[in-house]
Amino acid sequence: MLDQLALLLGLIALDPFEATCEVGGRYAGSCPWADINDDGSVDVGDDITWPGDPGTPPSPDSPGDNHHDNDNSDDGDGTLKDCLDKYNDSRFCFTPQPPTEPGEPATPTITITDLATFLPTPAPLTAEPDNIGITGKHTNLYTTTTTHTAHGTLFDHPITVRFTPIEHHFDYGDTTTLTTTNAGSSWTSLNLPTFAPTPTSHIFTARGTYTATHTPTYTAELNLGNGWYTIPGTLTGPTSQQTIIIYTTSTTLVTGPCTTKPTAPGC
Repeated sequence: MLDQLALLLGLIALDPFEATCEVGGRYAGSCPWADINDDGSVDVGDDITWPGDPGTPPSPDSPGDNHHDNDNSDDGDGTLKDCLDKYNDSRFCFTPQPPTEPGEPATPTITITDLATFLPTPAPLTAEPDNIGITGKHTNLYTTTTTHTAHGTLFDHPITVRFTPIEHHFDYGDTTTLTTTNAGSSWTSLNLPTFAPTPTSHIFTARGTYTATHTPTYTAELNLGNGWYTIPGTLTGPTSQQTIIIYTTSTTLVTGPCTTKPTAPGC
């Protein structure tokens, strides 16, 4: 009986949080088990794996370290004895605690793909001169893609997103492409004459109609009201496009201006 009394005192001395559980949990079997150590101390909180079927405690006749045989005890209070004899499969020695209030749900982690809906609309793609060109001469392509700031709501939180273009992919429509950090500029802004080469210009070798495209790549920064921080990764797009008509030129002797005499020889 002394070892039973020592066990009871050990259970009473346990931290109330560790030694208690909700009423429903006691009957559902989700409360922590109590282990008796060799020195007589008691550990509460570890799950016990019984031999045989998982979750099934042994019968009093089954061998094992987790069964405490008290058949030789014949004295003491009946309720106390019942509690001590069945400490492995009963929770009646434990006082239930009121349930705690649930905490606020954690804010989801924001990734670069979550910001895709905030991307800016594609900036126009322009080809000089006047979206036409001449074979063998430079056709200048450029876009006005710049840093873009967007405001909105994500996961029920107001946010501000800032997109910065770091790369520009030009597809000239004739199987030629260019990837650069330069969005291009007009001949006028570069103080260059028409048909001058630029970092984003292209020479078409055959006449025809081409569809050129421009696709930017962005990095993103996020502000939740407490400053900017960078979101890892990049976002691509959206793509803008432009139709370009390429002509060929030749020198021909004519009798007059083709604008006034379009049917004249050579026109």
